[in-house]
Amino acid sequence: NAVLTVLNDTNPPVLLKAASYDGNTILVTFDEIMDYATASDYQNYVITGSATAVSGAVLNPDNQTVTLYLSAPITGTFTLLVNNVQDFAGNAIAPNTTISGEAV
Repeated sequence: NAVLTVLNDTNPPVLLKAASYDGNTILVTFDEIMDYATASDYQNYVITGSATAVSGAVLNPDNQTVTLYLSAPITGTFTLLVNNVQDFAGNAIAPNTTISGEAV
């Protein structure tokens, strides 16, 4: 005999990395599978201290990375602010989560 215990996911998602490999997009990596609707809403992402805005967001097929499309190219170091994004279980990322990244 075996006993299976299933626990609900109560941990909020965590930002692991943000990087731009072409200056026109930012690839954002989360630690778990994300909710399509909230992760794909470009209004949940802001590049702080920059005139460049996020103009689109797509949750990639791995469901853990999001490609952000930018209104203008970026260079150098940037800070990404993320709000209102949820994982697949409905847990919201911590309010005003930021991560630094670099356009290479």
